[in-house]
Amino acid sequence: MVDRAYQAMLEIEPDINFHNKHITLYGGEPLLKENKEIVEYIVKQGADRGYNFSAITNGYALKEYEDLLDPTLIRDIQITLDGDKEAHELRRYDYRTHESFDIIFENIGLALNKGVYVRIRMNIDANNTEEINKLKAKFKEAGYMNNKLFNFHFALLHSKENLMINSSNPEKANSYSEKDSTFMSRKRFNELFDESGEVTIQDYGIYDKLQRAIQNKGYLNFQSVFCAVQTNEYIFDPYGEIYGCWETVGKKKYTLGSYKDTLSWTPEADNWRRRHVGVTPKCSGCKYALLCGGGCLARALEANGGEYISSYCDGYPDTFRIIANQVYKKVVVQKQQ
Repeated sequence: MVDRAYQAMLEIEPDINFHNKHITLYGGEPLLKENKEIVEYIVKQGADRGYNFSAITNGYALKEYEDLLDPTLIRDIQITLDGDKEAHELRRYDYRTHESFDIIFENIGLALNKGVYVRIRMNIDANNTEEINKLKAKFKEAGYMNNKLFNFHFALLHSKENLMINSSNPEKANSYSEKDSTFMSRKRFNELFDESGEVTIQDYGIYDKLQRAIQNKGYLNFQSVFCAVQTNEYIFDPYGEIYGCWETVGKKKYTLGSYKDTLSWTPEADNWRRRHVGVTPKCSGCKYALLCGGGCLARALEANGGEYISSYCDGYPDTFRIIANQVYKKVVVQKQQ
C-alpha cells in the first residue's frame, strides 16, 4: 500500500517538481512502537524521493523512533499535552500504567536535541485553563521555551452545538451554549491568549500575513479558500481511500477517491474544489472574506448539514483584532523603540 500510494502521487501529478515535498503522518497514533518497521519504510522511501516528514503524535514512543527524528527525515512533530501531569493523565494516559506525562515530557527534550521542531498543542476547554501557566512554568524550567525549535500553542475545543453556533455568524462566536459548560466561547479563548504572553493560538495565519506585509512594505496575501485541502492536499488512508481533510477521514460520504488499484475520483472531489468565498453567500459580502477564505470546510459541513456553500466564521473578526494588535506591538512599536 505504501508503494501504491507513492505511485498514485505521481499519477495525480506526474511532474514531481510540482509536488509539495512534505508528508504528514497521523492517525490514530502513527508512532506506536509496533508501527516502527512500516513507518521506517514510509520515511526511507519518501526520503529517497525527496520528501521530508512531520508527525502528529502523542509523543509516548518517540525513543523507538530516535533514528528517524532528523531534520532530513521526520523534522517536525506535534504533541498534545492537555495540562500538567495530573490534568493531562486524566485525559490521556497509558492504558497499562495510567501514566504518560513524564515520558512524553522527556521525549520532547529528546526530539529538540535531535534538531526536530516540536509543537506542543494544548486543547482548551472551560475546565483546564488554569493548566496553561503550570505547563508554561514547566517548559521554562526545562529550558524548552527558549529553544527556537519549540512552540507552545492553544487550540479551542468545540461541541457539536457550539460548532453550529459559530458556523456562519461571526458575532455569535462571542457566545456559547449554556447547555454545555464544558466549552468556552471564541472570545474568552482569545482573551486567554492575550493574558498568556508567550503562548500562541490557532490564528488562521493572520500574524504571519500581517507581519510580512508590514516588514516587507508589501501587500497582504489574499486567499479564496481556507486551506490546502481545497487545492493541493490529499490524505491517503491505509485501505486505499483518498480524503481531503483529516477531520473527514473515515466518513465515507466525504471520500474524494481511491488509489487502491487504479486512481479514481468521486463527485465529492469536485465539491471540495469548487467551494470558495465567491460562491458562499455569507462570505461574498464580508470584508474578511479574502483573508479567512470562508473558514474550515470540514467544520462548515458538520455544522450545516453537509452544505458545501456554507461558511464557518468561528469568531474571525475578534481573532483578527487581537492578532493585529499583537503584530502592531511587536513589529511597529518595538521597531520605534
